Amino acid sequence: MNSPRKLSTSCYLPLLLAAAVGYVFSMATTLADTVSVTLPKTRQITQRNASNKADIRVTGSFNGVAARLEARAVVMPGATNNGVSTDWVVIVNAPTNGVYAGTLTNITAGGWYRVEVRAMDTSSIITVSNGVDRVGVGDILVTAGQSNAGCYGSPTQTPTDDRVSSYIVFTKSWQFGKDAQPDNSGGMGAGGSPWPALGSRLVASNQVPVGFVCLAVGGSSLASWLPGTTSFQNVSNVMRTFGTNGVRAVLWHQGETDASSVTPATNYFQMLSNVIAQSRIVAGWSVPWGIAEASYNAGNGLAGQEGVNAGQRLCAYTITNCFRGARTDDFHLEGKLSDFVHFNGVGLSEHAQMWANALLGVQDLTVKNGNFESNVALAEGGIQFQIRTVGWNRVNAAGESVSGGNGGYLNPNSNYYLNAVDSINGGVLSNMNGRHVGMLYGTTAFLPAEDAYLQTFAAQLQPSTIYTLQAAVGVRNGNFHGGYRFDFLTNGVTYGNFVTGNVATLNALAGGDATNKFTVVSCVVTSAVPVSPGQQLAIRISKPSGGGTYLDFDDVRLTTQLTPYGQWQMTNWNSLTLSNSFPEADPDGDGLPNLIEFQLGGANPLVPTTMPQPLLIQLSGEDYWQMQLLKSPTGSGAIEVQLSYDMSSWFTPVNSGNGDVIVVSDATQFTVKVRRSVTPKAFFRIAAKT
Repeated sequence: MNSPRKLSTSCYLPLLLAAAVGYVFSMATTLADTVSVTLPKTRQITQRNASNKADIRVTGSFNGVAARLEARAVVMPGATNNGVSTDWVVIVNAPTNGVYAGTLTNITAGGWYRVEVRAMDTSSIITVSNGVDRVGVGDILVTAGQSNAGCYGSPTQTPTDDRVSSYIVFTKSWQFGKDAQPDNSGGMGAGGSPWPALGSRLVASNQVPVGFVCLAVGGSSLASWLPGTTSFQNVSNVMRTFGTNGVRAVLWHQGETDASSVTPATNYFQMLSNVIAQSRIVAGWSVPWGIAEASYNAGNGLAGQEGVNAGQRLCAYTITNCFRGARTDDFHLEGKLSDFVHFNGVGLSEHAQMWANALLGVQDLTVKNGNFESNVALAEGGIQFQIRTVGWNRVNAAGESVSGGNGGYLNPNSNYYLNAVDSINGGVLSNMNGRHVGMLYGTTAFLPAEDAYLQTFAAQLQPSTIYTLQAAVGVRNGNFHGGYRFDFLTNGVTYGNFVTGNVATLNALAGGDATNKFTVVSCVVTSAVPVSPGQQLAIRISKPSGGGTYLDFDDVRLTTQLTPYGQWQMTNWNSLTLSNSFPEADPDGDGLPNLIEFQLGGANPLVPTTMPQPLLIQLSGEDYWQMQLLKSPTGSGAIEVQLSYDMSSWFTPVNSGNGDVIVVSDATQFTVKVRRSVTPKAFFRIAAKT
């Protein structure tokens, strides 16, 4: 009876031991295998490259035993999240306890992603894993300048898309990009900024996350950003943190303080170009900079504003990899301020839109306040001098300071123009567009000539385009007319032909006498194919004569249309900038450049066309060499046959009068016939020009 009990007892022990051993093993595995992820951070943005991809650095710590560490990026659930999920890839082989580091390469721009890390043993069994949510590949924008870049507006703004983040320099972490933005400079405010709205607009357009690094300092002068200053050190630290090609651009909005001290254009340009150049040396690459036109503060005179604006334009036009940003100096005249200088909700939204247009390449050729009705209305006969005219800069001949004479806008009465009284047709003469007109006036004889109104567009010169500037120029019934000059400018330099005239010219345009009238004047320029990129477009209306003279003008308009060649480009390539569409290109390889195919009847630039060939024909019983080109009905410019007897000297043939050379040139053809008995050997070539 005792034996079974002993056997039973001895049978229990192995089972209990086995259970105990199994429990201890499980405890050891749980405690030993741990993995953390320190990079990327939640809400982190990594700057995409030109191929719309980026490498994401993955770091953390691992404790345990594993054959390898693997990582992947997975698009998170959610209607707005996008990108391309990756497979697991090995980032570390045979990891040891402690810190690990690896890279997920060529991650497609998008987000949010979840980045996951796992440890695998030799049997490809997962021993431990971890991950980080809300990781993006998109664009990083560094914002710098003074208060209107630094959260001093009202009210605070919140992104409409979750994929907008802001970087906190001091903790090296990211947060949702709502205001107030992180104070990375010690000089940021606690109010609203344009950056949440800008981020939302860019995400909506590009469908990639956007991150901001805010460094603005309220009230700062440009000198306080020079190398050696705290602000410059802040920029340098950010450039080092994000590395080569690690940000999309620096957005610079500053100038109010410098306008108060009337910093000259050349000084502003020299200082800002120094900041940009030295920041690029620190970064080790040519960081793009967007330069806003910003100078207004309550109490700033127009002289200070125009000088700073000119310096800002000079930077945008002449420094490589810089571009023109927002222009906010009209906001105080448009009800867009929350106080004496900072922007309200409408101003913050428009500020954001201006930056979005610049970054997205939106082309806007709308003349702002071309009828001079956007400023405060004036009583009949009233004149407003020496304040900013909405939409316009008023500059001297060099474009570097305010115009030397008086300028502004005018509500003319009968002392200026007969019948220009508000009781007659609202004071609007023929060709005017409202009661007010723009005006340049030199009160004394010694004042210099070429004072001008300037308007710079949020647009760049496009190829294959006809630009037409039109305005109505007035001739008063008294005073001395100073003449007029209309220009197009690209990056501050006259582009193409300008138009100039005086009272005699206006009399001719008016069909007799232009006095007491406004007469329409036009300036037309046609762009080339192709054009150099990055040419900021502007218009300028100036008064050639100096002091003691006036120039009144109104209803300024700018219209564009494609050239016939541009229309042909769009028909065949849907592009004005594709190299295969350029005049000298031969995409179908038939030996006929595009410009010739454009002017030849029946030619297709995408399908080989048979080269026109000389023929031997009979004419009145005699042999003639004939070369004939049939013209396209939609072509423009000129196409012709040129003739040579020695392949060295070429000329355009004309009728000889005696039948030796016969030329027919009209809208449908260009045909040359050469009598063979007189010219047994001749060479032909096709020539075309726009």
